[in-house]
Amino acid sequence: MLIVCNGMYRSGSTMQYNLVRNLIEIGGYGKGKGYFEWLSEKDFNELEERLFKWANSEKFYVIKTHEIIPEIEKVISQKKIIICYTYRDIREMFVSAKRFLKKDFEELIPIYDKAIDIYFRLRSIDNIIWQKYEDIIINPYLITNNLNEYISLEIQTNIVKEAIRQTSLKRSKKAIKEMKIKLRLRDLYLALKDQKNNKTSINLTLQKISEILQNEYEQIETYDKKTLLHSNHISDDFDKFDRWKEVLSPLEVEIITERYSSYLLDAGYLL
Repeated sequence: MLIVCNGMYRSGSTMQYNLVRNLIEIGGYGKGKGYFEWLSEKDFNELEERLFKWANSEKFYVIKTHEIIPEIEKVISQKKIIICYTYRDIREMFVSAKRFLKKDFEELIPIYDKAIDIYFRLRSIDNIIWQKYEDIIINPYLITNNLNEYISLEIQTNIVKEAIRQTSLKRSKKAIKEMKIKLRLRDLYLALKDQKNNKTSINLTLQKISEILQNEYEQIETYDKKTLLHSNHISDDFDKFDRWKEVLSPLEVEIITERYSSYLLDAGYLL
């Protein structure tokens, strides 16, 4: 069985992915396989064999993507793929995406145009679990129980609680902080390594940093391949739901609200 965590950019899809991944891994039901992207039919064709191998397996495999599987209506009717979807006030997603993706307002419009098209296409399909960002942040226990019931895992309460603990925002922020420290140490190590000065103090510094990083400084990434967390993934104000009123300009708010009014209404947000 293939479980696809298929939310919008900056809508809590990574947290949902990790909740599902932890449920099935701790429970011994399967494994998380990470993030996948296909920007064309050719790209998908290269992944198709692997994805449908997981879909036909007795075990559960979880992936995260912002794309839509071609012919999803037909595929999901075969009951071999489960879609879990996260969504959020699109004005908040613009605020978050500007910070995370480091893109201008105009650059985000085609990204969210595509996301809204996928949203409404999936809205026409039954058997998809829809989870709101605000609910994920406020009540992760309820959200995780809903995932557990929807996927029909029948996982015991202690495993559900452990999955939530491992996915908690406090734990995630700690992991991100450690990632940032390692990245800074890596940059310092590489900068000193490039210097031709062979003073004893520099050599001792290099040795100490190397020991801290366990000689893996060249392999350190800006994101964790298991949790899919990036070094700038979670902002300090992640639990504020109306930042857009202060961060976005009146013109930006007007453009977003008018352009995506049908989505805002369908998703239950005020215009």
